[in-house]
Amino acid sequence: MCIIIVKPAGEVIPEEHLEQAWWRNSDGGGFAYPKNGKVIIQKGFFSFDAFLKTYSRAVKENPSAPFLVHFRLSTGGKIDGRNCHPFRIADDLALAHNGVFGSIQATDEKSDTKVLARRIHRLDRSLFSNEDFLWLLERFFVAEHSKGVLLFGSGKHVILNEETGSWKNGCWYSNNTYQPLAGFRKHGTDVYYDCWNSLYRDECEKNGRCEYCLELTTVRKSKSGYELCRDCMAMIGEEVITTTEEREVQS
Repeated sequence: MCIIIVKPAGEVIPEEHLEQAWWRNSDGGGFAYPKNGKVIIQKGFFSFDAFLKTYSRAVKENPSAPFLVHFRLSTGGKIDGRNCHPFRIADDLALAHNGVFGSIQATDEKSDTKVLARRIHRLDRSLFSNEDFLWLLERFFVAEHSKGVLLFGSGKHVILNEETGSWKNGCWYSNNTYQPLAGFRKHGTDVYYDCWNSLYRDECEKNGRCEYCLELTTVRKSKSGYELCRDCMAMIGEEVITTTEEREVQS
């Protein structure tokens, strides 16, 4: 799934939002901010404490800068620092993505976003100052059921498919994985989703939990074997397994 958070200058992302977002998207974190006309990117964090320490110091040292934060939940490509977001497009431009590109094939090494970033890195930088080009780029993200953010060295940000995310207390979140889950518990470095021993047992037994966005909701088994909600089925291009196919898999 991943999550993108946009923190405009002067706003604050509550630490509990960062921590919840991390534990639900823990395949690598990163952030970016503008400084002296360029974009500084720090990424490749695989522990929340390391991320929070570096991020907090950067925010303290750059109080007038907006920040772009991304936590990854891998859907393709290696889980490593090179596939963490944001991606550099130019010295003064970074991109972060939330979603899965059905039309861009990830490789064993590269995520779909890294593949896209390397391609648009070759484009003339002036295109990103062209409103018509940005409109076309946003149409691509909308068609792919994805969300993205461009951060410029000037401090400007452009949210692609903004209406499918939400603003809360001055910050924009690409989805709701910054919110606590029903039955969500953390013990040290271990995280689990406790349906059976929580107040939400009846709801979990009745419906289920999407294995992609982790929401308590009605789920269907996909052809890849995952139990997914309708929205995640559509976003990642999965198909519902039929009764006949399910019997064949079980046999």
